[in-house]
Formats: sequence, structure tokens, C-alpha cells
Amino acid sequence: MEGNPLTLAFFDADIIAFKAASVGANRYNFAGTVCESPDLGKALKAADHIVRSWCRGVGTDSFTLVFSGAENFRKKLNKDYKANRKDKSKPVLLPKVVSYLKSKYPCMEQEGLEADDLMSIKASTYPHGKGIIVSIDKDMASVPGWLYNPDANSRPYKVSEAAAIRSWLTQTLTGDPVDGYSGCPKIGAVKAKQILQNCYSLTEAWRAVVRAFEGAGLTEDDALLQARMARILRAEDWDDEKEEIKLWHPTTSTALSSLKSASPSTTRSAKQKSSTSSKKSVTTTPADKQKTLPTSSSTSAERPTKVRRKRTSSKSATTQTDSSKTSLKPKKSSEKTKPNSTKEATNV
Repeated sequence: MEGNPLTLAFFDADIIAFKAASVGANRYNFAGTVCESPDLGKALKAADHIVRSWCRGVGTDSFTLVFSGAENFRKKLNKDYKANRKDKSKPVLLPKVVSYLKSKYPCMEQEGLEADDLMSIKASTYPHGKGIIVSIDKDMASVPGWLYNPDANSRPYKVSEAAAIRSWLTQTLTGDPVDGYSGCPKIGAVKAKQILQNCYSLTEAWRAVVRAFEGAGLTEDDALLQARMARILRAEDWDDEKEEIKLWHPTTSTALSSLKSASPSTTRSAKQKSSTSSKKSVTTTPADKQKTLPTSSSTSAERPTKVRRKRTSSKSATTQTDSSKTSLKPKKSSEKTKPNSTKEATNV
């Protein structure tokens, strides 16, 4: 399969594994009870098929599977985060599919970070802006940069900084019942859009969000908690040297207390997502299959972030922009384009 060698796609491996394991579950109803007749071969074949189809859709055969790591920093902020998923059954073949994917393809994970956060951090710091996030998760529209949703898009498109901020603050206002954070009471997508529509900078937008929370009898601290729950981490939210999360704040960042690293797994999975201080480096497996990232510098709106690997270390220098000065004024959306184009789609 031919592809752009300068582009690296970051695949949401949690989704690939779950989808494939579900295909192999062969669920059926017997006397009112849902049963499974697992077919591992069918599940592994489905996993390979998804990987190949995502490569075709994104236009490159250079990719890394990104898994969620152990622990989750959002649970330290809100004990109810994803608590409603504890009792939901997972496909019985899921652990085996995960092991298969990790053994066959280049992959990475970071303790404390969800796959969403790690994809965002790595894609935004990949040289020359050629990193592409591939996921069906709607929350990824709150991350600026290249995005491809295999279930909704025919090709990758670029999310502007303004569109990403609007998406993130909309989620802050509406909350996410599935993930277990509430947002601002009695505010849905339509009202959130009205609150943000006349805001043309992050500063203005944040003031509007705070006013909405205060109007509901809450405080700016309540708004800040919801913003942190809704925000997909970016490079500026992660201290790669300390392996620590810097919680977003409208004026300053706040380091989250570190998490002790869990005992290493057989794949020596990396730890990167929470405000945690874990053992150093994002580990990629298998190391001999991982594409080496170029070490040339990038000018994306991110802080310098070191990408450490199992055997090699590469750095991508980046220039951070002041997002508080980013114009949120809606622009005319352009046609969705491939990564080698300069057009942007600002409507997400």
C-alpha cells in the first residue's frame, strides 16, 4: 500500500480492539439471555481488517496504535468519571485481541493517560504538522490539527484552533453523561452555541462560560472542573520531562500530583497521561517495528515535547502560541483536504 512517508497516523487502538473483539464474540440470544460463542480467529481477522481500512482512509501506511494506559487522571478530579461503565460487560476476547495488536503492530501507551490524550499530544508535536489522529470519538474534534473519523469522513480534514476551542467549551457547558461529568445545569448543545457565538477569543469565551455557571448558582471553580474534565490534553498540558500533567487554567497551569507507576507489564507499556509522575518515556512495542520519528523541528502550536522510545530518543521542537488570543470568529469552512494541502475546515 502506497502512502505519504512524511505522515504518521495515530490510531485509537482501544476502539480497534473493542470493535474486533465484538465481531468475534458471536453474541446470540438464548431463552432471553445474551450468550457468546467466541471465535478468536474471526476477531483477529477483524482487527487486521480495521487497521488496513484505516490506513487506506488516511492515505498512509505509517501508523502507531495508541492504547489507554493504566489509571486515569480524570478519576482523581472526579470519582464519578466513567463510573457507570464499571458494570458493563466487555467482549470476552478483548484482552487477547489487545495482546495480538501489541505484538504485531507498533504501539504506545502511557500510564494515567487515555488514548485520546496521548494521540493529541503526539500528533500535535509530530514534525511539520503531519501527525493525524484517527478515531471515531467525537471528542477528538476538540483537538486542533489533522483528524480522520473512519465512520464519518471520506478523508482527513484539519480542525482549526478556533473550532477546537469551541468544541471543547461546548462540551464543558453540556457535559457528558456517558463519561460521568455534568457540565452546566440545563444547558444543551443549542444553548451552548448561543453562549459562545459572540465570543472571538478564548478569554471572552471563558468569561461567557463562567457567567453561565454563575447564572446556574455555581462558581468559576465548578466551571474550571468541567473544563478540565472535557479537555483532551495537548502538548502544552503535559510536562514530558517530569511526566506530569499540567491542569488547564485560564491564566496559569497547575501540576497534578503524581501517580505512582504500576508494575511494568510484559510489553513494558509506556505511561503518559495523567498528572502523574510515572516511569519515564512513552514505550512503543514492538520496538523493532516502530517507525522512527524525524528529529526536525515543527512550528505547531505546542511546547517542546520529547518523544522518548524504548531504544531511541527524538525531539520535536515546537513553538507555543497564546490560545487566549486565538480568534474564535467563525470562518467560512473550506473543503476537507488531505494533509499535504494548506486548506482548513473550521466547521467541526
